[in-house]
Amino acid sequence: MLQFEPGKAPITLTAAAVERAKYLIEKSEDKKILGLRVGVKSTGCSGLSYFVEYATEQKKFEDKVEESGVTLFIDPTAVRVDGVGEVEVVLTWEPPWTQDRMTEDAKLILNIY
Repeated sequence: MLQFEPGKAPITLTAAAVERAKYLIEKSEDKKILGLRVGVKSTGCSGLSYFVEYATEQKKFEDKVEESGVTLFIDPTAVRVDGVGEVEVVLTWEPPWTQDRMTEDAKLILNIY
């Protein structure tokens, strides 16, 4: 398991990530957003998937990191994944997902026509 230094943020943002996060927060119609939440959820074949979502509150046990005007709320599970030393997260909310972005094979498998 990773060991983190006291007082050192477990997650840092690149300049591009700061810019993108600010854009996404400002663009949101929900004016109660305080920042972004980073966490891990159980999913799919691999068992774990990182997620980034809007945060309207700080949940119990979350770390709060403020970097270059962006507030991140970090679920404790996001920094305690065995065997993970570093993760690069790319925010991809734009453009919004639509069915026309699916391959023909995926449409066939899901019977979307």
